[in-house]
Amino acid sequence: MMGLSGGGDSMALACLLGRLAEQDGRPFHAVIFDHALRPESAAEAGQASRRAAALGAEVRILRWGEPRKSQQAARLARHRALAETARELGSDRIFLGHTRDDYLETLAMRLARRSRGRSLTSMSMDDASPVWPEGRGQRILRPLIDTPRRVLRHYLQERDVAWVDDPTNLDRRYERVRLRQSGQIEDPVLLGEAEAMARTTGRFETMLSRNAARHLHHSARMTAWGGVVFDRYLFLSAHSLVRRRGMELAMLAVSGERDLPGPARVRMLLAALRAGASTTAAGAMMETSGTLGRDPGAASGRADGVQAARPLVLGAGETGVFDGRFLVTARSPLRVRAAGRDGPILSDVPPAFRSGTPLVELADGNRLAASACEAAGFGTLRFLGGERVEHLAFPFTALSWFDGQ
Repeated sequence: MMGLSGGGDSMALACLLGRLAEQDGRPFHAVIFDHALRPESAAEAGQASRRAAALGAEVRILRWGEPRKSQQAARLARHRALAETARELGSDRIFLGHTRDDYLETLAMRLARRSRGRSLTSMSMDDASPVWPEGRGQRILRPLIDTPRRVLRHYLQERDVAWVDDPTNLDRRYERVRLRQSGQIEDPVLLGEAEAMARTTGRFETMLSRNAARHLHHSARMTAWGGVVFDRYLFLSAHSLVRRRGMELAMLAVSGERDLPGPARVRMLLAALRAGASTTAAGAMMETSGTLGRDPGAASGRADGVQAARPLVLGAGETGVFDGRFLVTARSPLRVRAAGRDGPILSDVPPAFRSGTPLVELADGNRLAASACEAAGFGTLRFLGGERVEHLAFPFTALSWFDGQ
């Protein structure tokens, strides 16, 4: 499956994938995400659809319902829609038509912002999906990332394949357009040095995340109810970089939050673990015993206006994810929500975390803990914390280190 914009880069990729699919006898799906930012976008999406169909693709057009939001919001919405469609189609790979020009432009923009560390790393040929939980277990493939755009245009012209030139690519309100027009990305010495630095940084960041995940595996235990129980002294014995990345991974695992927690919040929870104190940050809570779990207030709602996690309602045979943390499979109709005041039902969960732990409501009104729900045959709830860590640190391997216990 590929994401198709109708521009020259994605049309060139569609040509190549269409030929490969025909040779191998495989289905070829192209998904167009219409951002609805311009009046002409619907017509252009239809035009791209017809061109892709002529190349052998089965095409879907998805339209964004919130076109007034930022470019970053649009990018994440596009990735979520592509991930959901890929899962529906049974694919764990999403092909995108980014070129070497896109890579260098992204790198130059990050240099201009004086990015450091992993913020400096740019897109690669093979990445984990940037969205959670929609993109769990999915890969983003960019086979044209080392190919200049001019080569792809020539390829299309030789084959008499048309494409759409998006007028926003000339709109100087956008940083990428201003950068293209400035000529900065044509300096081979500057970009060569920047690219070498970005690749070195990328390798270091990958190594750090993997080492942190391994250390977390050896110094902490994930639980079926959605917590991480630390061996305080063993975990804190690691190098400071490994400790910080390991705590970040643990926070994302137990909170289900979409975004990275940020260095200050990671340091807060590390300090609490070291001191045997209790504190909350970025949707996670550290308890005095050294157990990390979902911040109950973030899951069940707080008086200060923090909304509770949205309940998950499933029919028999359906599957969904609750609060970014639990994969739920229903054998009978059920509703999953944060336990809130019904927390005492969850006797196998530490009291401090009960109100934020999922509770299952059946069609007849009965309320069950996850373990009781499974034992009675109504459905299953599986904690995704281990899968989240693997998605971030080992996205292309099938490990089982972090299974809940």
